[in-house]
Amino acid sequence: INGVYILNEGNFGWNNASVTYYNSETKVVSENMFQTANGFALGDVAQDIYVDGNKTYIVLNNSGKIEVVNTADFKSIATITGFNSPRYFLKVNASTAYVSELYQNKVYIVNLAANTITGSISLNGWTEQMKLLQNHVFVQNVTQNSIYKIDVSTNQVIDTLQLTKSLNSIEFDKNNKIWALCSGDTSVSGNLYRIDTKSKNIEK
Repeated sequence: INGVYILNEGNFGWNNASVTYYNSETKVVSENMFQTANGFALGDVAQDIYVDGNKTYIVLNNSGKIEVVNTADFKSIATITGFNSPRYFLKVNASTAYVSELYQNKVYIVNLAANTITGSISLNGWTEQMKLLQNHVFVQNVTQNSIYKIDVSTNQVIDTLQLTKSLNSIEFDKNNKIWALCSGDTSVSGNLYRIDTKSKNIEK
């Protein structure tokens, strides 16, 4: 892939989400890739896209589904259903992915071979971004202003880090430190944290 996928969320309730591809070598823009390849609309509110080799996973928040397509031509392979309001997709090992959720107090466990939901991990509140480090997944919880650490081998929460209000994003740096951004509110100022993943110490 020598380019960039651009996920177009679309209007809530309009079923007009789409994916655009920009080829950085030829400078060509290809719009509506899914509908062009398959002859039907992608869905309602495109939230996340995850490219995994020859498969690409597109999370449709308001449609409550994930479309699985062939990366090369965007032809539909499968549709994963059973979600309420899915947010982000993360492959955690060769056979399994996690999907975060807005309303259902859980992270879904998805079998990638069968393209089905096989279980869930209970987490109270709105889960959003997820990051994989070795055998652990760090999950952003917006409602609880927390980062949860999940052991992938057991699908169990093994640690929790509490931060200030309105935790809105997390990312790893090159040293595997977590950077967490909290926007705060009228009573608490916003903060950007650098956190050691092993000790849980807030370093900066």
